[in-house]
Amino acid sequence: MMSDVASLEQALVHAMLAAQGGQWAQVTRHLSPVLAAACVRPLATGGVVMALHLMGMGLRELGQGDAARVCLETALRLEPQSVEAWNSLGNLARTDGDWEAALDAFTRATHLMPAHPAFWSNRAGALHALGRSAEAEVSLRQALAVQPDFLPALHDLAILHQNRGALAAAADLFRACLSLEPANLQYWRALGPLCNNQGQHPQALQAFRAGLRLKPDDPALLAGFGFTLRQCDEPAASAALLHRVIALMPEMAEPYAWLGNLAWDAGALVAAEALHHRAVQLDPNSKDGNWGLACCWLARGRYAAGWEAYEWRWKRPEAAARQVTLPSWQGEPLAGRTLYVQSEQGLGDTLQFLRWLPALLARADGPVVLDVQPALLRLVAPQFPGIQVIPGGTPSPVCHCTVPLLSLPRVLRQPEVGPPQNDDGNGAYLQADPVAVADWRARLDAQAQGRRKVGLVWAGSPTFGDDRRRSPRLPAVLPLLTVAGVQFFLLQMGDGRRDLEGVALPATVQDLGPEIGDFADTAAIIANLDLLISSCTAPAHLAGALGRPLWVLLAHVADWRWGAPVSPGTPLPLRSPWYPCARLFRQTRPGDWAGVVAAVKEALERPDGEAL
Repeated sequence: MMSDVASLEQALVHAMLAAQGGQWAQVTRHLSPVLAAACVRPLATGGVVMALHLMGMGLRELGQGDAARVCLETALRLEPQSVEAWNSLGNLARTDGDWEAALDAFTRATHLMPAHPAFWSNRAGALHALGRSAEAEVSLRQALAVQPDFLPALHDLAILHQNRGALAAAADLFRACLSLEPANLQYWRALGPLCNNQGQHPQALQAFRAGLRLKPDDPALLAGFGFTLRQCDEPAASAALLHRVIALMPEMAEPYAWLGNLAWDAGALVAAEALHHRAVQLDPNSKDGNWGLACCWLARGRYAAGWEAYEWRWKRPEAAARQVTLPSWQGEPLAGRTLYVQSEQGLGDTLQFLRWLPALLARADGPVVLDVQPALLRLVAPQFPGIQVIPGGTPSPVCHCTVPLLSLPRVLRQPEVGPPQNDDGNGAYLQADPVAVADWRARLDAQAQGRRKVGLVWAGSPTFGDDRRRSPRLPAVLPLLTVAGVQFFLLQMGDGRRDLEGVALPATVQDLGPEIGDFADTAAIIANLDLLISSCTAPAHLAGALGRPLWVLLAHVADWRWGAPVSPGTPLPLRSPWYPCARLFRQTRPGDWAGVVAAVKEALERPDGEAL
């Protein structure tokens, strides 16, 4: 007759073979009799512990969590050093969503066997679920220190970086995953959007093409490919792919949102709104659908709905790195608490939304701290007594709650009436420093010698995703410099200054760029000009904020803040609700800067009173 020990050994062999094949019912069938016998006649501890561990794994896979826990805890009472049992107990707790118990079990496993990368990776997962991402990263790096090519840790570290907005690091980690497992579609699906979010559209196309070679009808890859073709100015090909995705998966939301973007590009804002709405119907959490609705509504003056939907900007990948870890202020009494107002996005966005600070000060019953980009600090700091203005990116004073600057119209519940206006009707809410204005006046007047003083800006920051469409660049605007009776002052800063290389400027054009230190200087210059002509970039917003005459050069379909038709068939607005002092010159067809410049030149050549 076979001994109890031999029976246990034989049952373990059969159970392990069944486990390798994923036959968990067979695992429990082989082990149940010997474990029942062990309760009557104690057997060798090592074999019983192994049997209890396998039985626990089997019961877990069969959905019998409570029984599985009993087996694993019994195994650990018999052998507290069983690293496999601790790891399995952690997996069971993870399945139940008990992340504290999972963390405890996985941590014990790493202490018992620190050279096992999976235990470190499992521990990182529990830490991440508990919101302890910094500790999770340490644990993942420990796994990779043990085994540099441990794929689960590379993948999880990539996701961690992606979630915190470290897109370049995330992309590099997914490339490392692909070097180990090039046929994994999941990695190609992840790499393409990461490249897009960094403006690396050719690399994104390569990633999507590589994935599609593995699975030509993969909806996620086709949709990403279609999205990227729009970024590469291939709208017809983009639309064809997105319609193909909808035919494959009609309930997939994002293709509708991306078709909405194409409709926006074509100037069909009503159609764009309908497509974004369809995306949100299919998936209420669609980031691109909700963001598209926000832009459509704000462009058409539907401010109440627009500001609510505009909060979806924080769900977009590029916003992750800007998050502030303070309680969110929703307009309730501060009761002496210090409010931290966070600037976000670009310089123009900050300049545009400073208009709501007086309303905030009227509401706030506690100290207010505002951070702004360093280039705006000297301009903004004197403007709002009662607000402490600090440079962005520096440690803030002790603050208790926060609100993003661009969320103020929503939080202050002032969206229905649109942008607040001053009593003068010119929309001014900022002022240039009077001393600096006087210093520049003498110099600019001497240079102009009675000619009209006109400033010129032709390019924004290339890091803005749509800069290729919004910035005409210098060659396109050079015809303006031939207008008689005008002294031009070039206020261009940043990347656009490259356009000046090798260009001979006439005597009636003065380049002030090398003398502009920050926006306080720019404001003082604009205050002395008869007119600023600018593309859609920060100096245009500054001129509007100062209430100075402004002509804005706009693409065929411009950013939401420059307005849209209120209904199908109505013309695009030529004035801005944000800046009453501004006149808008729009392309009549995509890419046609020559037509815009010709219209501006014609207006500029009229007598002084008509030109502005």
